[in-house]
Amino acid sequence: MNGQWQGVRRGKEKTNLPRQNEHQKLSLETYLERRSDKSTQTLLERIDEIIGMIAPMRMAALKRKKIVDLVQRTVAECLSVKRCYVTGSFPLKTYLPSSDIDMTIIVDEEKSKNDVPWYLKLMTALSKKAVLDHKRSESEKRLSIHNVTFVASDVKLLKCVVDNVTVDISANKINGIAAAALLADANVAIGREDLFIRSVLLIKTWCAYDAKKTTIDESILGGDRACLSSYALCILVLRLFNLKRGRSRIMHPFHAFALFFDEYASFPWSTHAITLYGSIPLADVSKGEDLTIAMA
Repeated sequence: MNGQWQGVRRGKEKTNLPRQNEHQKLSLETYLERRSDKSTQTLLERIDEIIGMIAPMRMAALKRKKIVDLVQRTVAECLSVKRCYVTGSFPLKTYLPSSDIDMTIIVDEEKSKNDVPWYLKLMTALSKKAVLDHKRSESEKRLSIHNVTFVASDVKLLKCVVDNVTVDISANKINGIAAAALLADANVAIGREDLFIRSVLLIKTWCAYDAKKTTIDESILGGDRACLSSYALCILVLRLFNLKRGRSRIMHPFHAFALFFDEYASFPWSTHAITLYGSIPLADVSKGEDLTIAMA
C-alpha cells in the first residue's frame, strides 16, 4: 500500500482520486458522497482485492486451529482444566501473519495456593513436549514446540512458539474473554458482510506495515512496546461506527480508513482518552471515576 492512495493503475488506465491542496480542500463527507464515481469504485474494488490478500487464508486458519488444539490438550492433561479460551485477534479473524495467539485458562486460585502454580505445571508439560519434538525426525514432526518461557509480570504469562507462531497463555483473564465476545457481537450487529472485521484488517495492516514508513521506524502496533495493542485499535475502529456520521457514511472499509485519519489525526491524545461512546479527560481515568458517569 505504502500510503499511495492518490492513484490506482490497472493496465494502461490510471484513475485519480480528488486531490487536496493548499487552495482547495475536500471534506471527508464530500468525498464519500462521490463514492459512486467510476474512479472511486475502481479504487474500492482494488482495496477489496488487497483485503482479500491480507485476510487469513484457509490453510493459515487451519494451522492456527491445530496449534490451539495442541495447547488445549496439553492444558487439560497437566491441569485438568476444561475451560481454555482463545482471545485476541484469532477468534475475530483479524490477525496478520505476524500476530500471536492469545489464550487464557480458568483456574481456581484458592485451591491452587498450596499446590504447584499452574504456570510451572504447564511450563514443565510444554517443555517436555519440546524435548520430545527435538528428538523426533523431521518426517515424524507435526507441530514443534520451542522457546517455552515464563514472564513474571502482574499478569502471569507463559509464552511458547509452536511452528513459528507465538502463543501467549494467561490465567483468569476474564476481560480478554469479554473483549473477544464484545467485538464478535459488534461485527454481527454492524453486518454488511463483516464490514467491521474488514475495516480492522485494512487499518491494522497500515499500522503494522505502512505507518512506520511515515512516522517512526517501527510499527505503531504492539502493546508490549507501549504502542497500540490490537484490542485498542479495534476500539478505535469500533468507535467510528458508533459516531453519527460513521453509521451513515461507512459502507466500505476504505470509508472507515479515511474516517480513521479524519477523526484521530488531530485528536488531543495528551489530555483525553477514547471510549466507544466518546472522549473523556485523562484526569477522570487516573482518578478511577465511573467512566459511565464521566461520559454522560
